[in-house]
Amino acid sequence: MSLLENTIRVGEIRIGKAVTSERFIKYKNKLKIKYDPNFPSELKRRHVSLVYFICVDGKVYKIGQSSNKCGIEGCLSFYLNAGTDDSGFNRYAINLLIREKIESGSKVEIYMIYKDSIEVEIPTLKSTRKIFVPVSAKGMEEAILQEYNDLFGEFPVWNYQERGTRLPDYIHESFAEYKTKRSMNENTN
Repeated sequence: MSLLENTIRVGEIRIGKAVTSERFIKYKNKLKIKYDPNFPSELKRRHVSLVYFICVDGKVYKIGQSSNKCGIEGCLSFYLNAGTDDSGFNRYAINLLIREKIESGSKVEIYMIYKDSIEVEIPTLKSTRKIFVPVSAKGMEEAILQEYNDLFGEFPVWNYQERGTRLPDYIHESFAEYKTKRSMNENTN
C-alpha cells in the first residue's frame, strides 16, 4: 500500500522562467509547476479544501493545507514566487529548501487530497437556510499529520513547527538579508 494512494499527483516543481524587477529579488528565476498530464485542469483553480504534500524523490517532506479561493494554483503560487516577491518567512524558507533539492538533482513533486464544499443548514435571524461551506482544511491537515506521525513516529522533515524544531540559521539569515535589501529597493539584477 502506497502512502499517497488516496492523493492526486499535481505535478513537479522546476526552475521557471527568468524574471526582472525594479526591486531586489533573490532569484533570477521563479519556480514553476509542470502539471501532471492526468491532473484535471478544472481542479487547478477550483475553490476546495485541500491538503498538499511536497515530496522529494518520492518521500513526503512537507504536509500543508489551504482553502485558497484560487485552488491549488493559488496555494502553490505563494511558494513558487517566494524570493521574487514580498513573501513571508515560511514561504521563503520552503522555496529555498525546494531550490536546494532541485539544484542537487532531486525530483520535487506535489500531491493533494481535497474535499469540495458541503451543503449545510444554518440558522439565520428568522429561520434557517441551506448554504455550501468549505470543510476545514486545517482539520483535514491535522488528521493527516497525526496519521503520518502515528505511522512514522515523527512529522515530515519540513514541518518544522509540528516537529518543534527551528529552521536552520542560514535560512533566517538569508530571509533577513532579503527583506533588508528589498526594503532598501536595491536592484542587483
